[in-house]
Amino acid sequence: MKTLAAVALSLVPSCAWAQEGAEIVGVKDRLWFPAMSGDVRASGDVFEGTTIDVDETFNFGKPELFNDLIAWVNVPLLVIDRISAGYWFGGYRETETVSETFRFGDDQFTVGADLLAKLDMKVFTATLEKFLLAPGTDELGVALGVELGVKYFDLTAAVSSDALSLDEERTLKGPLPIVGGHLIAQITKWLRAEAEVTGIYVAYAGIRGYYAELVAEVAFQPIKQILVGVGYKLVLFNVEDTANDEFDVDLSMGGFFVSAGVKF
Repeated sequence: MKTLAAVALSLVPSCAWAQEGAEIVGVKDRLWFPAMSGDVRASGDVFEGTTIDVDETFNFGKPELFNDLIAWVNVPLLVIDRISAGYWFGGYRETETVSETFRFGDDQFTVGADLLAKLDMKVFTATLEKFLLAPGTDELGVALGVELGVKYFDLTAAVSSDALSLDEERTLKGPLPIVGGHLIAQITKWLRAEAEVTGIYVAYAGIRGYYAELVAEVAFQPIKQILVGVGYKLVLFNVEDTANDEFDVDLSMGGFFVSAGVKF
């Protein structure tokens, strides 16, 4: 029995990222500037909505500022090695003149009318991660992890026109499980690179769609506890309401970011 216990204890440091000389906790903020493309469609009680190109109709193709906050703690356990939480948020807001008549919900926006289009997004994330490969210290080495988590989405799209006395809004909220992979490479004691891919495809309860998130980042460490980086983030978000046919989205958001963080 003592031998088995000794073997089990010996496995802990070899499986965990949180080892002597390695980070235990960290926080980071990314200032992300994504441009949006894709389509939305909102149907009403009476009329079927028009499929709307968010760039051509609402001019959402210009980069906007989003905040992407991340916190993590590394735990020396056999089951999981890291617990992470994230929250990214931002939105688009544009005033345009209607160039082609469309329906959003039961409201019809006609050519020549001025409109205000808004799309706000909030995404919360909680993730458990297990490292299949981890170095002994954070001086040099590669960590490769698998992730299991959940994202909670809160998306609101609204279109209004004072000239037409119209104001229509649609909201999409709910949790979504995710799986993924995470690579951390400590190239030198001053340079660190990360890549992360997460996503899922779902089809249940009248909802069908997928979510995918891809992030690549290179960070400079002027001192061991400080991270200053640049990178690129791409989000693909597709949801089709097959039950009620009320609100469908097929969106892509991609752009560069700058980041700053601390780790201990």
